[in-house]
Amino acid sequence: MTEVKINELFVPKGTKRRGGKKLKKDNGVCIHEAGTPNAPAVNLARVQVNSPNSVVNGWHFSVDDKEAWQSFPLDEVAEHSGKREGNDTTVAIEIADKVTAGEYWRKAVDNAAWLAAWILRQKGHTKAVHKQNIWQHNDWSGKDCPRQIRKGNPVNWAAFVAKVNEYLAAMLAPASAPTPAPAPQPQPNKALVEAFVTRLYAASLDRAPDPEGFKGWVNALMNRALDPWQVARGIVLSDESIGQRETTEEWVKELYRALLGREPDVDGEQNWLARLYTDMSRVAVVDGILGSSEFSGVAAAMGF
Repeated sequence: MTEVKINELFVPKGTKRRGGKKLKKDNGVCIHEAGTPNAPAVNLARVQVNSPNSVVNGWHFSVDDKEAWQSFPLDEVAEHSGKREGNDTTVAIEIADKVTAGEYWRKAVDNAAWLAAWILRQKGHTKAVHKQNIWQHNDWSGKDCPRQIRKGNPVNWAAFVAKVNEYLAAMLAPASAPTPAPAPQPQPNKALVEAFVTRLYAASLDRAPDPEGFKGWVNALMNRALDPWQVARGIVLSDESIGQRETTEEWVKELYRALLGREPDVDGEQNWLARLYTDMSRVAVVDGILGSSEFSGVAAAMGF
């Protein structure tokens, strides 16, 4: 049976996205499609963590063809359905629809069915029934979502619910053997972690790190208490960094040095400057670079 790895990257509690209110009752799961091309599940999760106070809306799980990411506890409200009852009673799954054809999409939808079954099992359900414990976003708001499944791509809604029940039945069947413990995550590269933190201080704060701050950030990364995205935001958007009196042009250059360890390319620099001078805040620019594949490569090199 398919088993999907569920990672955790929770939205900070007490923020606009995550007020911490408990679900009023259990109406099961609600299925969404993200409508965000080129965004794998991990990026959908990071969007919620990196901007917890920008908007109210949120969702519990993001899933793609490889894994799932949990952003809210199963018993907390996320504003996802467009209706108060849907928000207060269901757990939301966002399918990362970066591609809506081929093997990626087939596997992403299949993983969503497995995840829906897993959530229903955690809540004590033994069968998925439409509008009782498994819902489309459309059922609450009238929005054409999950759009591709509603069109029958790669399966129609009835077949999707049937797949959820297939997985749920398998989960409820007696186990033939204990599941082996997951392999421990490898230790991050300490030399690269230390260089990363030092670079953030030098480029964003124009100084060497103080010993206490340096030790705290490095230990948090080495112990995986924080990831590189959170540490970068913590330093680049700190009060000390914001208090620097550099020009917008200087700030963009420093941001590239801090986050990517290089000077900005001409096209990239001009693009961010144009956005800053029109419709984008500095926080949004930071989140844009942190969400890039290049920064993911920086984090991967450190072991994240």
